[in-house]
Amino acid sequence: MYSPLSYLASVAIAIGIVLPGVASALDASILGKVAIVKNITGAEADRAIVLRAKADVPSACGIGDVVSNPPTLRIVTTGATPSDVTYELPFDGDQRRPGWVFSSGGTIGAHYIGSVQGEPIKRLRFRFGASDAGCQYSISALVLGKVGTQDVTVVPPNPGTGLSMIYTDGFGNRLCASFGGAAGGTIATDTDRVFKILNPTSAPACP
Repeated sequence: MYSPLSYLASVAIAIGIVLPGVASALDASILGKVAIVKNITGAEADRAIVLRAKADVPSACGIGDVVSNPPTLRIVTTGATPSDVTYELPFDGDQRRPGWVFSSGGTIGAHYIGSVQGEPIKRLRFRFGASDAGCQYSISALVLGKVGTQDVTVVPPNPGTGLSMIYTDGFGNRLCASFGGAAGGTIATDTDRVFKILNPTSAPACP
């Protein structure tokens, strides 16, 4: 039977990366690039969330299990109308879409195409690979109200002060990125229709 965890582990060993278990769960804070929350028409089906982050982290690489427990994507916004939601990204037992597709090469990664069980995740991609600093992580996500059956309840905080995303794999390892607040960055748009933060300057610890 196909085991994506075994696959990721074998590739990791080949390029010198270790996938830790629960006993050595990793919290990796990475630098955000862009966060956008859209509610242009007010209709749930038209809502969208775009998130991207990428940075070198001075630690060994180690994240990847999508089988032991469903990974999750948590999105937290702060401001006048805060939100805190968590979406599961279930593994459906194969590499057919929708679901998880795994990749390898100079980096290890996975690409999730939804929806498997009604979650509004259009896609999520994470990659990691050894770098001079330790490990380079990148993660991007697209959440759409028109995908799946679960409502997108996150809307622009209007006015907003910040946003965090936390990706947690089946081992409890976490990739976190913050935008605004302690992370800094430019709040480019802050209305009831669009909340957009660009280029944070720091990577605070995982919330």
